[in-house]
Amino acid sequence: MHSKTKKKSHHKKNKTKKIKYQKSFSVKDIQIIRHHPTIGILSIPMTIGKHKYTHSYIPASYVKWIEMNHGRVIPIPYDTPKGAIDMILNQVNGILFIGGQVDNNMIREEYVTFMETFNYIFNHAKKSNNQGKYFPIFSICLGMEILGMMSEGDKIIKDYVSMKGISDVKARHYNSKLKFIKTDNSLGRLFNKEEQNLLEKNPCVFQNHGLGFLADASYMKKWEKYWDVVATSKAHDKNEFVSMFEFKKYPFYGMQFHPEKILFEWELDTIGRENIFRQISDKLSHFFIQECKKNGNFVKIPKLYIKNYNLWSRSETMKKIQPNKKLLKDNHSSFENSYYFDVLS
Repeated sequence: MHSKTKKKSHHKKNKTKKIKYQKSFSVKDIQIIRHHPTIGILSIPMTIGKHKYTHSYIPASYVKWIEMNHGRVIPIPYDTPKGAIDMILNQVNGILFIGGQVDNNMIREEYVTFMETFNYIFNHAKKSNNQGKYFPIFSICLGMEILGMMSEGDKIIKDYVSMKGISDVKARHYNSKLKFIKTDNSLGRLFNKEEQNLLEKNPCVFQNHGLGFLADASYMKKWEKYWDVVATSKAHDKNEFVSMFEFKKYPFYGMQFHPEKILFEWELDTIGRENIFRQISDKLSHFFIQECKKNGNFVKIPKLYIKNYNLWSRSETMKKIQPNKKLLKDNHSSFENSYYFDVLS
């Protein structure tokens, strides 16, 4: 009888220790676990005279790519007034500059407004980081090209079109390998040596762009003052171009390839779908979300979330992008659906 009582007491003691261990999470730990950062995405402009009923767009694949690792999105139409941009930037935890196309026929005002807004956001992020408030930027394709040239300030408005500091690159609709150049940085450390070797030997990312930074171009001496080349890829003509970069001083990252298309765009048969493509896409999305968790902003106006905007199907998307029948027939957009925004200013 005495022996059984002693055994029971011993069991109760162990149980108490277990409960105490389970309650060791602090309130701060729980807040971090539950924290879903919010990312601002700048829209891509379109020429009003060429596109009916709309002024700019964000393909849904970029939104899904953020959401796949528990991030949330607030859109920033490119012609949003500066005061409203400030209000959004003080609520988001980071920025995604996306791929797309700045129309060749775009009137001067629209192009300049887009570049000025891009530069305004870029400068806000720089200022925040300089003041000790972590504010990351992730950029893809067009976004990477512009971000890579933004360190020269207002000159980019002219230099991007005149191609001073960037080149023609034949890299449309194909899958490439990654050659790692500099890996003692945040992006480089995402991939261990075994993974780097695998990515250098096998196609692993989807490229779809006509411009880029040629690795052996003379202008690279200027750009490498601001950012490191993490990895390169080869174009159709075997020219080597920058495929990934990371700023030296700021948490700003660029991908010339499209991690968002791998999982969320199905119009193109050429997009790689193998596990190696999917793993890189997920790893980069997760990396950016973790970066945004280092920023302490929080959303005060829930109506800003992109869930409050209409998402258009591909057929409606085509009518909006190319209302002209001939242009609609010739359109080869790979976007399944997109969010569209009216003129704001």
